[in-house]
Amino acid sequence: MALSFNHVLAIRDAGSLMPSTYMNEAIVSDCTINSLKIDSSFVETNKDVNGAITVTDILPNPNNLPLNPIRNDWSLGTELYAMFNGDLEAGPLSFAGNEVDSIIVRRTSNRKAFTQWEDVVLIENVKGAVDEDFNYTFADKCVESGVLYRYGLQPISNGKRGSLYKGANTHVVYEDIFLVGEDGKQLKIRFNPAVSSVKTNIRESRTETLGSKYPYITRNGNVHYKEFPLSGTITHFMDTTEEFAPRGELFVEDEFAEVEGYHSNSMLYEAIYRENGLNPYNNSILEREFRDKVVEFLQDGKPKLFKSPTEGCMMVRIMDVNLTPNQQLGRLIYDFSCNVVEIDEFNLNTCEKYKIQER
Repeated sequence: MALSFNHVLAIRDAGSLMPSTYMNEAIVSDCTINSLKIDSSFVETNKDVNGAITVTDILPNPNNLPLNPIRNDWSLGTELYAMFNGDLEAGPLSFAGNEVDSIIVRRTSNRKAFTQWEDVVLIENVKGAVDEDFNYTFADKCVESGVLYRYGLQPISNGKRGSLYKGANTHVVYEDIFLVGEDGKQLKIRFNPAVSSVKTNIRESRTETLGSKYPYITRNGNVHYKEFPLSGTITHFMDTTEEFAPRGELFVEDEFAEVEGYHSNSMLYEAIYRENGLNPYNNSILEREFRDKVVEFLQDGKPKLFKSPTEGCMMVRIMDVNLTPNQQLGRLIYDFSCNVVEIDEFNLNTCEKYKIQER
């Protein structure tokens, strides 16, 4: 059964230059999930619609080819089985008819010469995660602009990993700056983004002596991190997809956001807008509420993943946030400025460490 990943990674972040017609599908073909490999003394295990299990001997053949099921016979109610034969990371073990407990999504990139694979996300409930066409979709927000990535699937049975089924290369090119916070909450800095300078901090000292015309320069420790000023304009138009702040969550404090039925009250604000002649271009209420969410995000003191097409990806902290009202627009929108300080390496381990993306 071929298990396809529709738009793995290639899901467009707002601002991506990748045309939808060129979104790659990483298709995992000839996957031994839902099939058994014919070998001597193996048996085929089947379950009918009533749950009755039958065991049938499998006769070996000279080519030792896989026994592939008819595609139309499979549905979400089908038991998932995998055959791992001498291809386990744990060693050359062989066993047949092992039910797949979970599937792990892995990735590599051209930075690792497509040789070192990393775990991205674990699919524990396979049948609950895929749709009727056996497609599983996820958004990998921990990717760098302009880097070639390759994704793959690896079935797991009883804690043992089977063969890694690899997809095609894919990439994304950002147009905007992004800040990704805890639980993958992503803010797009679309309007007037500016990075005026980038300083690399290295601890060095200069010593001048009476007997030397020139000073002695020494480098102390391993200190090596970047910092830079970041500024931009805050407006609800930077979040037209409502990925950062769904409009139904703007008018309630976070601790009450999960109250059942509250989000239906957001329609009341639509009525207020109409009664007061407010539209998306002069809506001071919407701008204020959205701006408060952005400032709260910037000032929460938690690590962020900084992504841009020019500076790349960095794990950072946001400091010294300042707001400046736009006087020409009657303080309808505000500009912000802050200092961005690099705090750690960018990789999937640190993204998990700071809860940017769970694995």
